[in-house]
Parts: sequence; structure tokens; C-alpha cells
Amino acid sequence: MYIQEEHRGKGYGRAAMAAGEQATLAAGDSTLMFTVWGGNEVAMNLYTGAGYQVMEECRSIGLPVT
Repeated sequence: MYIQEEHRGKGYGRAAMAAGEQATLAAGDSTLMFTVWGGNEVAMNLYTGAGYQVMEECRSIGLPVT
């Protein structure tokens, strides 16, 4: 799911997260994971505030092509 920047912070992510949690439980699973791309502080704060824990963090750098 991708929420365009101008629509972030309006509850769409929270609603989608709740639907994902319900679907996960209905499917008989007990764990739900999200991937959050760097720079999306609104999403990171939402997940952290909802009790999600960071499982892995990666970093990268774009190198000039020669």
C-alpha cells in the first residue's frame, strides 16, 4: 500500500493497518509485518505508536555510475 504524501496523516494507514490485522487473524496467522521505506516518518510513527517493533533496518547509498 502506498499513501501519497499529501494524504498521509489522515487515518488511511491506520484503517488499512487495522484491516490487515483483522485479515491476518482471520487467516489463522498471529504475526503481521510491514515494510516502511525510509523517509516516511508519518508511517514509522504510526507503526511505533501502535506497538509494532522494528525487526530489521537497512541503509543504502546511491553511487555515481562511471
